[in-house]
Amino acid sequence: MIIFYRAQRYIFLALLIFFSIQANAAQGSIKRIITLSPHLAEIVDAAGAGSALVGVSIESDYPFFVRSLPVVADAYGCDYERIVALKPDLIIAWVGGNSWAEIHQLQTLQLPVRVMAFEQISDIPRAILIVGQWAGTTSAAERFVSQFNQQRRHLQKQYARVPSKKVFYQLSLQPLLTVTHRSVISEVIEQCHGENIFGRAVGVAPQIGIEDVVEKNPAVILVSEQAGDAAAIQKFWARYPQIDAVHNHRVVVIHSDLIERYGPRILQGMQQVCQAIASAQD
Repeated sequence: MIIFYRAQRYIFLALLIFFSIQANAAQGSIKRIITLSPHLAEIVDAAGAGSALVGVSIESDYPFFVRSLPVVADAYGCDYERIVALKPDLIIAWVGGNSWAEIHQLQTLQLPVRVMAFEQISDIPRAILIVGQWAGTTSAAERFVSQFNQQRRHLQKQYARVPSKKVFYQLSLQPLLTVTHRSVISEVIEQCHGENIFGRAVGVAPQIGIEDVVEKNPAVILVSEQAGDAAAIQKFWARYPQIDAVHNHRVVVIHSDLIERYGPRILQGMQQVCQAIASAQD
């Protein structure tokens, strides 16, 4: 699932909710949790509260056990009847994937819904700690976050001397979509000493022309695995040998769920991205 922001005017409200529940939630009072986005299920599990999950959204596939849980939301909205039947004492939504109409309806049904906002990598460990407070699994959450932060520092140190390279991130083949600095994907690229060639473009996931990519001549092309199978991707780029990334065989398919979700596995995605950039030849 591709993770992006909704309108900026919603971000501030979501952050207010985010911090207010940090202060007010009763520690250990949460026993039945529903998540409305795949990365939220990952965060709950990382916080040590995976056993409290009773419902998830479509495309929730990690950790593996969540695949057997009831699906209560998809791209078309929430299954309110099913949510009520599961008797949750916490529903976690997020501002980038759930509409305020859905959230309002859950509140109207007097269901305990809370909204989180994610804008950067550092929001991931913060969310894990807060969920740990809610679920009474603070120690487990703190251990995970400590390991997360240590791994992130290790990656930064490992690739600290890598020269900057121009990078193009491809979300899809048709239309040709990329990401700007408003996406966490761009932050990952920058952390790996990559320069997102469309970082300053308008929007979050703009459609661009192939001639724009040719002109900017990236040293590395990172392709979301959701863009198509490997053969189709290689066939597409083989037509543009004048691009350095193509000429030097630096078209790399990235596991999209690792880098496009605001989840704890994002560091695995960062490892892939950093390795691709570090191995690029001038």
